[in-house]
Order: sequence, then structure tokens, then C-alpha cells
Amino acid sequence: DRVSTQSTGAWSTQTLFNAYIMTIFNIILTAVPPVFYGAFEKDIHEEIAEENPEAYSVLKLFSYLNLGIWILASVYHSLVFYFGSWLLFYNNGSILYGDGQSADLFVLGNFILTVGIISVLLKIALETKSWNWLVHLAIWGSMIVYFLALIILDPLDVTQERIFVYTYKCGVYWLWIPLGVVMALLPDFTAKYIERELFPKPWHIYQEMYQENISPPRPQELVLYKE
Repeated sequence: DRVSTQSTGAWSTQTLFNAYIMTIFNIILTAVPPVFYGAFEKDIHEEIAEENPEAYSVLKLFSYLNLGIWILASVYHSLVFYFGSWLLFYNNGSILYGDGQSADLFVLGNFILTVGIISVLLKIALETKSWNWLVHLAIWGSMIVYFLALIILDPLDVTQERIFVYTYKCGVYWLWIPLGVVMALLPDFTAKYIERELFPKPWHIYQEMYQENISPPRPQELVLYKE
């Protein structure tokens, strides 16, 4: 979002975000969910993997195509977070409150950061295939920690005093959260759906068979996906 911010802000170095919230974001919100994801994630259950090792014979952990897709997705998400929030302010006279006051730069930052953090956590949830209570705690707990941090730290930060109070009184803020998240993640969800329905990989088939308690096919009965 740095380039997007500067391109519409006369290339100013003024930050958009609360320093304490960004510290929590970098230390907790972007660390805990990936750690638990990496520790517990698996494509198929261990029993299925042992009985059908051929499912992993076509698995590629890295490719430049996948890297490029993730980079393009991150750029798209960033554009939605920033310009979606910015256009709300641009078209609504800085979003006036009931008491006649108008929003400022830090309120815009809260709009962007809230949608961004929720989208990041839901993106992890979208990619997660193996769920347990620790993964649930890491993802949904991080979301709760973010909002608690906003409430607790808001009156303590003298540089951005009461910003969250003014933000949560704004109806547009609560409308923008689900709208921004859907705009950001709809392409990801659509791509996932199309892949599983029209171009399933072997582990997709095994996942559904395990969920439905269906005995997996023998190796010769399953046509493996080839890159």
C-alpha cells in the first residue's frame, strides 16, 4: 500500500497506520497463523497418504507460475484495500460524522488496515485444508486480538487519540469491511472453486473421499494430474 498511498498523497512520508497496531500486526497477526498453518497443514490424511503415495508423485512445492500468481494476487489485494477505502473518502466528502466532524488520514488507515487484516486471515483460512482447534485459535483468535488491540491501545496513543472511537461510529466503516473482503477474496475463491470442480488434482479427490468415508481408488483407477 505504500506506493498507492504516496501516489494519491503528494508522495508524502506520513504513515497511515497506528504504530502499536503495526507492531502487533508484524509480531503476532502475521506470525502466529502461518506458524500453526505450517505445523499442521497437510493435503490428505496420513492413512490415505500411506495407502496411496502416488498422490504425491505429481506434487510440486514450488514453481515460478505459482509464485507469479501469488504476487499478482497480493498486488490486487493491496489495490482493493487502498483504493477501495480511498474512493469512499473521495466520494463522500471525507465521510462526515453526525456531530459534523470529518475523518482524517488515520481514520483512512483504519479502514485499510481492518479490511487488510481480515482478508489476510481469511486467505489463510481459504488455503487451509487440515483444521484443528489450534488452527482455529490462531486464525480467529488473531482477528479478535486485532479488534481488542484497537480498543485498548486507542486511548493510549497520543498521536492518534480516539481514532478508533471515531471510526466505529461511522456506518460506512462497517459496510466497507464485508464489501472490501469480498472484493479482495472473490477471485481467490472463484479460482479455488473452478480448480476443484473442473481440474481436480489427486489430493482433491482423496480429500473428498476421506470426508465422505469412501474407499479411495487403486492407483491404476485414478488418472493423475500432470503439469
